[in-house]
Amino acid sequence: YEVITSQWEDQGGAQVTISYQNDPKVGIFLKTRTVKPAAGVREKVEHITAYYLNEVIKHTNPLDRSEITYSLTLQHPKNSQMQIPYEETPLSEITHDIAHNQPGVRDARGRVHAAISSLIDHQETEGRVPIKASIPATGYFEDTGKLSHSDYKLFRLTAPAYSKVKTKKAVEVLEEVLRFYAKGGDPAVPGSCDHALTALYFMVAGPLGAIRKAHGVESKILLLTGAPHTGKTILERINASIWSLPEAAAVIGSAKLTPAQLATHLSQTTYPISFDETRNVLSNPGIADLLKSSTTGLLVKERILPKQGFRKQSFYAYSSVIMSTNFIPDLYVGLRERIIPVEFTIKNKKSEDEARKFDRYLNENRETLGYLGAALRQLFMRSWPRIRDIALQPDQVRAGHEILYLLFQHEGIPVPAWLREVEVKFELEEPDPVRIICDFMREDFLRILRNHY
Repeated sequence: YEVITSQWEDQGGAQVTISYQNDPKVGIFLKTRTVKPAAGVREKVEHITAYYLNEVIKHTNPLDRSEITYSLTLQHPKNSQMQIPYEETPLSEITHDIAHNQPGVRDARGRVHAAISSLIDHQETEGRVPIKASIPATGYFEDTGKLSHSDYKLFRLTAPAYSKVKTKKAVEVLEEVLRFYAKGGDPAVPGSCDHALTALYFMVAGPLGAIRKAHGVESKILLLTGAPHTGKTILERINASIWSLPEAAAVIGSAKLTPAQLATHLSQTTYPISFDETRNVLSNPGIADLLKSSTTGLLVKERILPKQGFRKQSFYAYSSVIMSTNFIPDLYVGLRERIIPVEFTIKNKKSEDEARKFDRYLNENRETLGYLGAALRQLFMRSWPRIRDIALQPDQVRAGHEILYLLFQHEGIPVPAWLREVEVKFELEEPDPVRIICDFMREDFLRILRNHY
């Protein structure tokens, strides 16, 4: 097909027509057609690319209608194996890559963007471009009252298929996890493992955090704090296992995290991700401001990219945030009220033999926990109106408890004694300056001693 971009009559009375052509036989080219009175027709062809445009899909972000991306394929006319695919990419990035990085392109006059955008616009006008609602992240979003799941190219999941039998097995593994964290080894005893239950409930409701913020409901940060070697990082890994998240992308070492890195991580998925060892970054003003805005708003950072035509890139806080630190430093102003603190004490510490045995058990059953996530995904989709009401209540921890209770009902699993509400304090106690200084000194002394002995 062709797209006529301009027509005019020159001084000699000739009719001039300029059009872009998308031809499956020769690729994309610019054609100038001149019709002179009593002199016939003259055509001039300028090839732009040896590939032609094929299979265009437009993606709109329901959480930000101004954000539009495209999935398309450029196909070689003479070889079906030669393709240049793009997935959910802004049009400016696609045309920049075609013009500067791809073979068979002749862009001496900078016409690649004009050609591709004109051809796509023509197809859209003709109603031939499918429009798909999806966010540029992996996870859940709501569009016109319906729940949908988006699979983003930069954050791939390897989630298992739902299985009723394996869901029951996953619950058994979960009970063993809570038994490890329970004082006395019995998770059914009230208060014995409330710290682990609080984290678990947060993780269960975590994938719906972006939908909470889209509806104006705050999505707080879960902060695991307390003595070292008490199981904080293990819970972060368990979160990755439940939702089948790649561990390298779901448990992030954060001792030297920058605001730009944090913004990038938050914008890749709606699933809860963990930032480990955040002792230093919680006092960083840039990170603190970003975290504060991420609890109530989706757009958390924007920057201009000079090398890409000064295009503005946006970062969205889709993800629910879990952070861990051995002790809480002097937090930046305003961050304290946006945290759900969960304290791990020396009483939660296990012997080396117990820890080694549990770590071995967890490694053997890590994939089994993924079936719990698969069952929760199915519950979200099938019972969205009810799940939505639960997820949008102010208390995220209670929401997770109610979702897990509903899952057991749907699966026909007897509700275990450990599945109970937990009391969570949403405000941290005012810090003791002397204790903060002593904690810093203790950590540094212990680190130096461990390096030498």
